[in-house]
Formats: sequence, C-alpha cells, structure tokens
Amino acid sequence: MEDDEDTKERRRKEPTFESSCILSRQSFGSNLIINQIAGLEQPPGNQSCGYYALYFCTVLRKYLSLPNYSIEEVSKNLSDRGQFNAFIIQCTDYLQLIARNKQSKCYPWTQEDVKKGILEFAYLKELQTSSFGEKMSVDSGVVSVLFGCGLSTLKTNHPPLTIIREIERNFNHMESKTSSISIFLVGASIHYMAVAVKSIIDNGVMSYEIFYCDPQNKPILGKADDGLQDIVQKMEFRSWINAGWKREKIERLCLDTFKGLQHIVQLMALRLVEGCSVKDELMEFNLIHGFLHSYYEYVGEWPNSKNRQLKDKITVKRLFGKDMEFKLADPSTPEGYLSRLHAWSSNFYPPAVIQSNVVGALHKSRPMSKLIHSSFSKWEKMVS
Repeated sequence: MEDDEDTKERRRKEPTFESSCILSRQSFGSNLIINQIAGLEQPPGNQSCGYYALYFCTVLRKYLSLPNYSIEEVSKNLSDRGQFNAFIIQCTDYLQLIARNKQSKCYPWTQEDVKKGILEFAYLKELQTSSFGEKMSVDSGVVSVLFGCGLSTLKTNHPPLTIIREIERNFNHMESKTSSISIFLVGASIHYMAVAVKSIIDNGVMSYEIFYCDPQNKPILGKADDGLQDIVQKMEFRSWINAGWKREKIERLCLDTFKGLQHIVQLMALRLVEGCSVKDELMEFNLIHGFLHSYYEYVGEWPNSKNRQLKDKITVKRLFGKDMEFKLADPSTPEGYLSRLHAWSSNFYPPAVIQSNVVGALHKSRPMSKLIHSSFSKWEKMVS
C-alpha cells in the first residue's frame, strides 16, 4: 500500500538511523526526538574542544533557525573545517588583542596562553560579554553556558543552581513561543559539548527536537555504562597523557563527562515531555543521591546488625598522585560508628562543606520537594 502525501512528507523531513550524519538517536514518546549529529572531529592531541563546541553552537543556531532545515545540511556545516578555522582565528585574534592591552605576565592572559587554543573560562567570559561576541553569535544572550555537568560534579559538588536557572529560563521562554531554539554550551569534567533544543507547534501540538554535537563524535546516547566504557577505552587522550596524566584517571573523567551529558540531556527531555521540575530533579540528585547516599554508604545508622553490610574502606579519588584509601572501623560498636563518621566528615563532607553546600542548598531550594523533605527528616531524626 502506498503512503499518503502527509506520510511521505514526514519521512522526507525525518532523519533515519542510516543517515551517516546521525551518530545516535533516542525518542521520548511521539513529540520529542534526540539526535546526536556528526560534526568536525577534534584531532588526537588537540585541546581546543571548547572552541569546537562553541563553533557548533553558532552553526546549530544558524541552520536550525531555517524553516526547511535538513539534518544533513546542519551536519555538513558542523563538519566544515574551513569555517571552523576562520572562527577560531577570529576568536583568538580578538583575545590576543585583549591580552596585549592587559600586558599581563600571568596565566591565562599572556600571548602564549591564548595561542594554545584552550578555551579558558576567562576567555569565554570575554567572548560572551563583548560586541565581538554578539557579532559572532556567541554572546550570553544566544549561548547559555552550563558548567559542572560531569556526573560526579552534579552529585557531590555545590548544588547546580546556575544550571537549573539557565535550563528553566530557556524552556520557559520556549514554551511561550510558537517556534524557538535554545543553545547550550555544556562543560563537563574535561570536555565541552554543544546542545540545541528546538520547539515547533503544529496544529496546536508542541513537539521538540534535541540536537547534541560532541567534538569527539562518540555515539553515547542511550549507551549503558559498559558501552560507554568500551568507547572510552578506545580513545587516545594523547595530549593529556603527554602532559603527565595517568590514563586511568583520564578515562574516569571522560566516562564521568559522558554520563553527565546523558543525565543532563535526559533531564531536558523529561522537562519538555513530562513537565518535571529541573530544580527538584537536580537537587534530589545532589542532596539525596550525593550527600545522603554517601552518609548511609560509609557511616550508616547507629550500631545495629544492618551496619555489617557497609563498606570497609573509603577511597578518595585524586587527579594527581595516587588515590587515598582509609580503612574503616567495625560499625557494630559506638566507637566504630564515631570513627566512620570522623573519616567520612574529614574526607568527603567536612563541616564547612555541609554548611555551604548542603544547608545552603536546602535554604535556596525552598519550597523543597516532598522527597527531599522526607529524606532529610528521616536522616535528621537518626543523627539527632
């Protein structure tokens, strides 16, 4: 049976897995698709992933704004080496002009620092707050920056209040328009990536597409941990290893980057499709899966038989030098419990960190979700 004209038109517009420009794809119901698009690949040993991702942001904004865009055309421009070279030269020339005016001898504002091609935070700030940034379509009004999107950072560092604010601000604006695009430069652990979200209203029904582009071109969407580990183990990390980093640590950071990106993109999808609260989801992940889980895992409750299942050591991961391990006392006695509490509060959550990150986050997240409220009420009764 031959397809009707509407079906033919839809199939012409929709990308397929066979398309070489789509590295991976996920669907959330009938009104949201996530596409990982192939772009220009960052060469081994190159450290300019920030500039690659920022260039991707400009391309995604420009071509997804076209009424009849095609993913093939978007990928073609994402992969244009000439356009990228012109982009990075313009950016670094502008930053070198600033460096000359500063006449600094300190990192990162020497001529040599800028020439390295690493997008430092100070450089990005200059690009986003200048007339040059507006001209290049990388200013803060166009590109929203999400720093700290590595999975372990989202879970255990300071609660991601800026990430929450930027995603909600963009999506609230998007929901008020018939067609809109949000562009995000995502920084996670040791890497930068680009994410674009496009909304379209057709016959009163809102649908969305999320586009993800990574200078490494590794198909990570929908991959489980073992699949991500296989990808990471095949990567070279040439510049990092040449700089003296241990491969094991770089692999761990890269895996954390990919898992964090998966988490953020999935959260965006849930926010758009199911209307879930970005604030509640990220705060619960940080305060419950991070803080409370860490406490229950290493310290546990006041001595009882259940504590026999707790871990017998704390491993503190370090970027430089060997990881540190601390053997934990038997939790079956009050002394053992206190010893564990001391080890945990010294190495994972010191009092100052609890005060600034946990207590501060609880105040800033009001009204807090029911899950956070009930989880902390239970914990408070246990430790008081």
